[in-house]
Amino acid sequence: MPPKRKPGQQGQLAAPTKRRKMKKRIGDDNGKKRTSFLDLPPELRNDIYERALIQPTTITVTHSLKDPKLLRTCRQIRFEARKIFYLRNSFRVVVHNCDARLLAAFERHIAQFEQWEGGKIKVETLLYIAISGRKVWGNLVQWCFEVHQRGGGFLGPKPSDNRLRSVIAAAHAVTNASGGVSWEKCLEALEAMRAALGLVDKGWLRDD
Repeated sequence: MPPKRKPGQQGQLAAPTKRRKMKKRIGDDNGKKRTSFLDLPPELRNDIYERALIQPTTITVTHSLKDPKLLRTCRQIRFEARKIFYLRNSFRVVVHNCDARLLAAFERHIAQFEQWEGGKIKVETLLYIAISGRKVWGNLVQWCFEVHQRGGGFLGPKPSDNRLRSVIAAAHAVTNASGGVSWEKCLEALEAMRAALGLVDKGWLRDD
């Protein structure tokens, strides 16, 4: 079918009709700019973070523990809110069979949020350490090595009927009391402690 021609314009094709481009308006119906969450005052944002992130109960740390979804929305929110999550909540780590690798990893993670003042820690994460399982000397020595290297994971004395916890606390005390000496010297002291424990419970002499 031949193209249509405008009346009075022989031999010329009709010009295509121009479509009006619709400009995308950002804002509401009144043309006002929308306010995003990050436009709110810092004090109000912190209040929202606290309401969303502070938990009423202790959080159990596992290998699959991840930051809350709120902390994964954008970089600025993550930067502002992570301290609130890790410093305003309490956490619980279960050390099973004296294997403190999960505890050590979590302590290294939360160390970045702790606040220091005058060489002393001012604000730190509230962390509970629970003990379960059986005695494994090799794991306990590795835990003591972590205490010696970075002063972390120290299990202080605590009234408890858990004999395993008492032995772990004693081993940490031996390591902590040897501050400034080499790990080899600490290991000698721990082996002497192991020999004494073996007189009461031969399970401490096993190398499994």
